[in-house]
Amino acid sequence: MNVFIIFLVITIISAVGFIKYVYYFSVGYGFSIAGIGITILILMHESKVLVMCILLILYGLRLGGYVLMREIKSEKYRKFMNGEIKENVSLTVKLSIWAGCILLYFCQCSPIFFRAESGKNMDIFYIAGIILAAVGIFFESLADFQKSRAKSENSGRFVDTGLYKIVRCPNYFGEILLWTGVFISGINIYSSFIQWICALMGYIGIIYVMFSGTRRLEIRQDKIYGCDTEYIEYIKNRLMLNLSIKIDKDITEEVTSHILNLPYEYFISKTTGELVTIVEDIENFKQIITKIFVLSIVDIILSLVIIIYLSFINIYIGLSMILIILMLLLITKRYQYIFNDYYIKLKISKINYSSSLINYFTS
Repeated sequence: MNVFIIFLVITIISAVGFIKYVYYFSVGYGFSIAGIGITILILMHESKVLVMCILLILYGLRLGGYVLMREIKSEKYRKFMNGEIKENVSLTVKLSIWAGCILLYFCQCSPIFFRAESGKNMDIFYIAGIILAAVGIFFESLADFQKSRAKSENSGRFVDTGLYKIVRCPNYFGEILLWTGVFISGINIYSSFIQWICALMGYIGIIYVMFSGTRRLEIRQDKIYGCDTEYIEYIKNRLMLNLSIKIDKDITEEVTSHILNLPYEYFISKTTGELVTIVEDIENFKQIITKIFVLSIVDIILSLVIIIYLSFINIYIGLSMILIILMLLLITKRYQYIFNDYYIKLKISKINYSSSLINYFTS
């Protein structure tokens, strides 16, 4: 019954997205999280999760209020968002996104709900989660405040003061800290497969959203300030939350420099198809590194956390998990030659095809 009421609260609050599509992810998101915190406190009367619920309420009200006031007060922001966000979205798509948001918001906060249901006292995981969540909220709030102040002083300039001197997207970094804390706070009370799946879906889902948001923001800033020499210097010398963009740029610079320094004889000795395939291989390599790198780190961290926790429950379960992972790695290594042979044949076929196609158009 409690789960149903929480879902109902999220459904009602997040329905604000029908007014404006972007509200699903902004105003509706912030106030939904606050609504979840309030609902858990009212329904379950569980003082053991009081601190975490208060953190959720403060976070949600601050974020929802900040986003709403920014849209009300800033005409420039409204015009920009109207150009960036498409409002001619079909009802079917809106309903699908609405349902996805409802599920994600519940899963994000599910560790607190599961702890409230379990009735367990505070422990090291809960305390660590509270500390991380509180630091994340402070970090994000301070970043938003510093950005608002900087934009009010010079709306046409990128922000490079305060926390933005250290991290390019400190507000997203704060969000990641917050939801990492929420996930950790319940890591020792997940008592079923469903609870693990629910908590992991919420955590991985919001982390993916944060990195995607960072990517979009940085691409948008590159378009706006790309010709500004100060901005170029800023992104070169500051730590970026989305490491994949930095890796992508470094690889591009190194490869370009290497290609330009190759002797002329190298290009003469290669067919047109081989040169095209080499360029494609470089691009594919960049895609693998930049897209999989961050997600792989998250997967490794989560795997380690799960193995450690399972080892606390039963050392044999933890060892079994390690054994399964090792077996998968050995099987992959054992049959890797099959994929290598297939890749070589595919590459040769692509070289021949590219050469034939280019020769056909140039002859």
